[in-house]
Amino acid sequence: MFVVDYENAIINLDEIIDKVTDENEAAVITAKNNKNVVLMSLDEYNKLMKNIFVNKNS
Repeated sequence: MFVVDYENAIINLDEIIDKVTDENEAAVITAKNNKNVVLMSLDEYNKLMKNIFVNKNS
C-alpha cells in the first residue's frame, strides 16, 4: 500500500491507476479535510468482497 496526497493523485491519476492494477497494490489518497480513501483494483475488491461473504456465511 502506498500513500499519495490529493493534489498529486489528480496530477498522476493515470500512473496511480496503472500501479494499482498492474502491481495489485492499494493506494491511500489523503485529502486536506481528512476524508481519505483507498483506491484498489476491481479484481482485488471483488476478491475481498468474496472473502467477506464466504467468512460471513461459514
